Amino acid sequence: CGVRHPSPRRQIESIAAVGANSFRPQHNSTGERALRTARWCVEGGIQNVFNIDEKWVTDAVEHYRTLAEACKVFPPGSIAYDLLNEPETREPRAYNAFIRKITAAIRAVDARHVIYVEAMPPWGPGAKPFPRGAFESLEPTGDPRTVYSFHDYEFRLPPRWPNAEHDARDLVAR
Repeated sequence: CGVRHPSPRRQIESIAAVGANSFRPQHNSTGERALRTARWCVEGGIQNVFNIDEKWVTDAVEHYRTLAEACKVFPPGSIAYDLLNEPETREPRAYNAFIRKITAAIRAVDARHVIYVEAMPPWGPGAKPFPRGAFESLEPTGDPRTVYSFHDYEFRLPPRWPNAEHDARDLVAR
């Protein structure tokens, strides 16, 4: 359609210019393009957060092992691994086992960078259909450098958020 998207380097410069500190590019790559983007993030003073949509990656464990091997030398705080973007297709016990397996593969070569594990389903505290909510179904991996997170799209649905009725207190209350 003739619309040009900004390059990752330009996006990184824009992110840094507004004072943000991380960039989570949407790709499933482990090659030179992914590593070049990570290096640009380091140069720009922001964290590169790797994540995947697992339906497009043949072997998530090997994917992250490859990234961890290439990124283990990056400074602390410059790289993070967000293991599975919006996971929702597994029974909780199988999901927890899979997350532990990916975490072990990363930690076998990279002990310094943060791992993000998203709750399943990913949309926040009290999420259903599981008998327990999203966080209640998530088991800790045992890794001390793991952050447990969720996406919450309910508050993005109004025309503007925050607004007069909804703000960060809603997230805390949930």
